[in-house]
Amino acid sequence: MSRIGLGTGLRALLASQFALNTVGQNIANANTPGYSRQGIELGASRPQNLGRFFVGSGVEVLGVNRKIDELLERRILTQTAITGRLDQTTSTLSEIEALFADFEGYGLGSQMDDFFSSTAQLSANPQDPILQSGVVQSAVQMSARFQSLYTGLQDLGSEIGVQAKVLSGDANQLATEIARLNGEIAQAESAGVLANDLRDSRQLALKELSELVDVKATEDGQGMVRVQVAGNILVNGTTAQKLTVETNANNELALRISGSNGFVPIEGGRLGGLVDVREGTIPGLGSELNALARELIISINAKHSVGVPASGSFQNLTSSYQAKDVDGDGQAGDELLRDSLPFAVTDGNLVVNISNRDTGAIERYEIEIDAERTTVDQFAAALSKVPRLNAELDPFGRLQIVADAGFGFDFSKRLDPNPDPDGTFGGGGASLGTPEAGPFNLADGDTLEIEVPAGGGGTTTVQVEFDLSSFVDITEATADEVAAAISSSPDVIAAGLRAVVQDGHVFLQTEDTGASAQFTVQAGSAITALGWDDNAGIPVTGSADAVDIVVSGVYELSKNNTFSFVPRNDGVIGTTPDLIVDVFDAEGEIVTSLQVGAGYQPGTKLTVVEGVEVTLGLGSLSASNNDRVAFDVVADSDESDVLVAFGINSFLTGTDASDIGVRTDLEFDASLLAGSATGAEGDNGVLLSIVQLESEHRSGLGGETIGGRYARTVGDFGFELASADSALSASGVLVDSLESRRAAVSGVNVDEELVDMVRFEQAYNAAARFIDVVSRLEQELLQII
Repeated sequence: MSRIGLGTGLRALLASQFALNTVGQNIANANTPGYSRQGIELGASRPQNLGRFFVGSGVEVLGVNRKIDELLERRILTQTAITGRLDQTTSTLSEIEALFADFEGYGLGSQMDDFFSSTAQLSANPQDPILQSGVVQSAVQMSARFQSLYTGLQDLGSEIGVQAKVLSGDANQLATEIARLNGEIAQAESAGVLANDLRDSRQLALKELSELVDVKATEDGQGMVRVQVAGNILVNGTTAQKLTVETNANNELALRISGSNGFVPIEGGRLGGLVDVREGTIPGLGSELNALARELIISINAKHSVGVPASGSFQNLTSSYQAKDVDGDGQAGDELLRDSLPFAVTDGNLVVNISNRDTGAIERYEIEIDAERTTVDQFAAALSKVPRLNAELDPFGRLQIVADAGFGFDFSKRLDPNPDPDGTFGGGGASLGTPEAGPFNLADGDTLEIEVPAGGGGTTTVQVEFDLSSFVDITEATADEVAAAISSSPDVIAAGLRAVVQDGHVFLQTEDTGASAQFTVQAGSAITALGWDDNAGIPVTGSADAVDIVVSGVYELSKNNTFSFVPRNDGVIGTTPDLIVDVFDAEGEIVTSLQVGAGYQPGTKLTVVEGVEVTLGLGSLSASNNDRVAFDVVADSDESDVLVAFGINSFLTGTDASDIGVRTDLEFDASLLAGSATGAEGDNGVLLSIVQLESEHRSGLGGETIGGRYARTVGDFGFELASADSALSASGVLVDSLESRRAAVSGVNVDEELVDMVRFEQAYNAAARFIDVVSRLEQELLQII
């Protein structure tokens, strides 16, 4: 019996000591990350059979268990992956926020505001060289900010790729650690030893791994965990696969795990956060910047390309963009304009103005562009067909346009200030116009007899015969054909006569001016076809005072038009009562009627339509002789946008935020700024139209304004950052809650451990006392015996 008692006491002593050691382990690791509180499990040892009854043999240690909640541990892993993703997303978005921040007016929004503000200031004094330089420099700074933001985003994307590879290396180290711990745990527990500390280390490694990438861990019967990423095995037993971050065919970050086919989707953890920003936010912001920059380039260049600098029309221009050889045949000239250039070309007309630098006379020509058919070479050839203009592609595919010496060219919608160079509207020479515009129904051999003064006070008759060979279809003779047939007659030339065309009407005129200039249409079979039956036999005389008609202003309406000025009656400007000039549009509708008789002060401006004014000088008008003059007004001198597509007379260069800039020669010489819409001194039409772009709703931006689109882009990004930050806060609260619950289950409470320590210490002391008592009783019994 004494042996039983001593054994019972010894087991009690050892169990208490084991329990005290466990308490000490818990206290020692109270602050160790990932440590799970351990608890000793005690049980009564097997009793001994003494025949008629059993005698207890004391206590034994059944095991030391980790106090954990497996479901809670899995939830912590899942939420840690979510939090890691949100934390990385928020951190990276904050870097972008700093990139877009407006420090001391250097933000893109401020730079765009400065550009439009400086342009508005220049519009008040268009020829101020300092203000011109201010506009150009503000454009340079705006362009630089676009490039800086775009480059910053791309650099951040590259840095994210590097960071992702670093994180993948960390994940591989953790995967290797988990595989090693798997082996050690399996080895230990196969020998019946609970590997609690090793399990804690593995759980901590799993948590750190889940912060990097979303993982799922399942334990097998040997105590080893299998770790999967998006259904692909990363750790299986003691084998860890290698995880690598690569770029796929779309240059997007993708995950690859050795032993798996293809790429593995990245769905969580810090790697997921990096992918979210690199493949979502950065491309989105880059696209927005590109859209803004592209719209600025197109819209500003559309205004500037049809403008005229203070120095006047151009002697030569070279396009900013090169025509591309799309089909690879070594020639860019055979490509369609729409395919070869960086911006769209549409159907429409291009107006080309040719200016005589000596006389100031302007000739206007129109080139038709067919987006489906016009090639680069055809466009250059069409420009070269304009008198006194030459155009060709240089070896780099850039279009070069050069005017002849003494002439200049531009593409403005300027008004012709002197629309009556031939004097068909009250000119000094004798002039008779056809009452109707061509075509004219002539016949082969038709004649026209004209009487002109001869020397000595007599007269002589000049006969013009219309020959079939001078016309494409003599029954549909055009005004130009009729005028050419008359003017080419040697007798007409000798008589000092000529024929010109004005507004589709044929005018017969004397070369000389003044009251002595005179002719009379007497007879001929062509009189009826030309509509001169009522004028036959009535002398037409010149005038000492030629009417000087001057057009000014900028046409502001949206439709191209032609305005024809036709006197309603005969009279002297500023003198004859009720002398009226009717103004007709291209459809033959009266636009306005100008009172130019008694009460009108010659030279006073009269409004034709919005933005267009006309002045009439002293002189006589004749409705009887069919006086008239016409001039074109252009709403859009480049309906096809071919100037923008080629970058001819452009302000900005580049195609998007990555390469937007200011034209090099303009950057170094601000006087080349084409701020005038008419070429007139002090005109600011182009500048005002550029300023209006700031508040204009642009179809290229989905109907938004330029400033509004940028504000929305920044606002959307701010909302994205705020949402991520809010989600991170919520996820952090949830993780804290889960960790608190884990602490309640698995954490070490030092106070509780001290209570257990006292309890097991008392048990230890009692066991020792028991052993002492049993030992003394045994000695006393031996002494008695």
